[in-house]
Amino acid sequence: MSEVRRARGEQARVRMCRAKVAPMFGSSNYASFHIAWFSANNNVLCLNLGQDERCHGFVHVNPARALGARIEPVSSYGGNQYGVHLLIHKDRETGHWWLEYGDDLKPVGYWPESLFTGLKNPASLLNWGGHVLSPSSEKSPPMGSGHFPHEGFGKAAFVREVLIVDKGRHLVLPILENLDPMSSNYDCYRVDTLMYNGDGITFYYGGPGGCKG
Repeated sequence: MSEVRRARGEQARVRMCRAKVAPMFGSSNYASFHIAWFSANNNVLCLNLGQDERCHGFVHVNPARALGARIEPVSSYGGNQYGVHLLIHKDRETGHWWLEYGDDLKPVGYWPESLFTGLKNPASLLNWGGHVLSPSSEKSPPMGSGHFPHEGFGKAAFVREVLIVDKGRHLVLPILENLDPMSSNYDCYRVDTLMYNGDGITFYYGGPGGCKG
């Protein structure tokens, strides 16, 4: 999952770009690619190209990159590992926030500048990692592979090659001291140490779930 937002005072924010297993959203039990954005004014979470009139915003420009489409192949525990490439960046000329996806980073579409107040300026907060959701009366589901990150490559979920777009439109390494690994429930989900390599920052995350409340 990737998220871009302003820390305070935004009218709307880019909420998530993620691989997700969510039968409630019609994606069956398979990993599929979704985007979402949240409007702070009307408190509506908009998924993909939602039919709600308050969710008219994201402009989809590439039919070959279908929103909600199944992701294949996917990683298996102890087997082959796969990932998807994502890039979110702001066009200085138009002010639109563009999403690019796939090994070739082809454009999927954009969130128009008119959706935002705070994000008319550069983002002040970036998030990467995992997210789960379940009814409050049920135990939380697994995240990632369902295993804790200390198991490492081939067994735990990962985010790798993390870079940011700077003011000069260059892809650069984030400053490690500015990054804050965190988990909302350490008993069920964890994130491992952030690691530098030549292509960006890598970390492992996830867990078995099973929490309530």
